[in-house]
Amino acid sequence: MTHFYNAEFMGHATAEDMLTVFESSIEGLNKKGVLQLSMYDPNVNWKLYSILQREIQAGSNTSLFNVGSCGLHIEYGAYKKGIDSTGWNLSSLLFAFHRLFKDSPTRRDDHCNVLDDDFPLMPLKHCPTRWVENVSVLERALELLPNMKAFVKAVQKKTIPNPQTKTFDTVKEACADLLLPVKLHFPIFVAKQVDPFLAKYQSDKPMLPFLVSDLFQILKSLMERFVKQGHLNKMTTPEKLARFDVADSKSHKSYDHVDISFSSKKKMKDLVHEGNVSKRQSMGVNMVCKLCLQKLVGSIMEKAPIKYPLARNLACFKPN
Repeated sequence: MTHFYNAEFMGHATAEDMLTVFESSIEGLNKKGVLQLSMYDPNVNWKLYSILQREIQAGSNTSLFNVGSCGLHIEYGAYKKGIDSTGWNLSSLLFAFHRLFKDSPTRRDDHCNVLDDDFPLMPLKHCPTRWVENVSVLERALELLPNMKAFVKAVQKKTIPNPQTKTFDTVKEACADLLLPVKLHFPIFVAKQVDPFLAKYQSDKPMLPFLVSDLFQILKSLMERFVKQGHLNKMTTPEKLARFDVADSKSHKSYDHVDISFSSKKKMKDLVHEGNVSKRQSMGVNMVCKLCLQKLVGSIMEKAPIKYPLARNLACFKPN
């Protein structure tokens, strides 16, 4: 059973401030009965945990359960960190796509005239903090890329007025990038690897016994894209995977064998075959994608519950 007891709302606060409010909010209860402190990732929560842990240990010689912080926030942050490491500035691009026609009836009208369509699809709004939830935004941007190129071309031909904004300059520069479809396909591919986990664990059900095994499967699936099979075969348990050094380049596949998704590879192959992109540029994209996957996996492994023995051993409560 879960019972609501109290709630406190705070603005900016240090760990010490949070401890003071926490203790006042449970006044009348025995602090020795605290079993676990749930949290998401910010360091101030970890400091609060450490202070509270010391107080409880000093008073009763017991310890709080520690299964790490919120796996959802960790994966959101890890995905964002991985995508940002590419240097492709996709966040700025998606913002520009949406902002170009947002709150500008004249530009929307020009766009309709260029496409000869009274109700064309419009770009979706990008969320800069919850990157994984932007799959639909990325897919819409990919779908509308020909329309955006048509709009830019019409401006260059002076068929329609030049918006003369930073937003348009960003869109114009992106539309000139022949590799942009590849750069949009790849984050969609990676997000779809992670998204099912996030959807499954936004639940009030007792999911903790299943958490580590599901993280284990996701991490192995991501690592299969850039880690040599021989090393993957040795990762038979979550504990062995948690000890693996994902930054060790000796365990990585060569750049031409990195899996950047079927769609990205096909588009890249077509660009190289048509002579629009050199093999060196193709190799460069593979290198960046490998770095993205490495950062993503490394960030998850650094903070996720899979590194905590208690979280791993709670799998004994799985019904199977």
